[in-house]
Amino acid sequence: MRNGLIKVIDARNYEILDDIKVGDMPSNIVISPNGSEAFVTNYGRGAIGRIDFIDIASQRDVDDLRVGVRPMAAVVSPQSDRLFVVCGGSNELYVIDTRAREVITQLPTGLAPDGLALSPDGNTLYISNSGSNDISVVDLIDLKETRRVKVGSKPFSIAVSSNGTIFVVETGDNTLSVYSPAWEKLTSIKVGKHPIDVEISADGRWAYVTAEQDNRVFVYQITQD
Repeated sequence: MRNGLIKVIDARNYEILDDIKVGDMPSNIVISPNGSEAFVTNYGRGAIGRIDFIDIASQRDVDDLRVGVRPMAAVVSPQSDRLFVVCGGSNELYVIDTRAREVITQLPTGLAPDGLALSPDGNTLYISNSGSNDISVVDLIDLKETRRVKVGSKPFSIAVSSNGTIFVVETGDNTLSVYSPAWEKLTSIKVGKHPIDVEISADGRWAYVTAEQDNRVFVYQITQD
């Protein structure tokens, strides 16, 4: 297998400090909340994807784990003990014990899961399924899907603010839709062409949406000063 690379960059002066070899075709990196570990999702070139475990202190790839087809996105629990990975090619959610570095369970999702986000209390996981135009709501206490919510066309990315408000990028409709924690639709906002990602600022005041075909980032104010 031809390895991919991730870059270690000094954020103060933007110098490249090191290269770390990981699996083939790395697609995403997430950092544990305790700052000790990074997790890299790798598409691979065959039927199976891979997760690499990076020790941040030593900047070394210390382990790897095989998962499903085309791992797209990942998120870490607030306690840093669980990693949740969606595999868009096999329509699965993988729940991984980060300390034992092993799969706890696999759960089915909707079609082509592309994004995921945690509720503020860390007990619920939301998965955007772009192939079936819905959101899987997963109870992380019992590790089971509790409902499937229909949304707009091709929901590609999802984010949750600190008060539980849910933001869904609907790529097929070129919209950002906003939902209450109970999944009541609050509003839909037209964004640029082919939006693919949404992020919420750390203070919860702003939503940032990237529009792929416009080469632009759209900024929306969530709360007033």
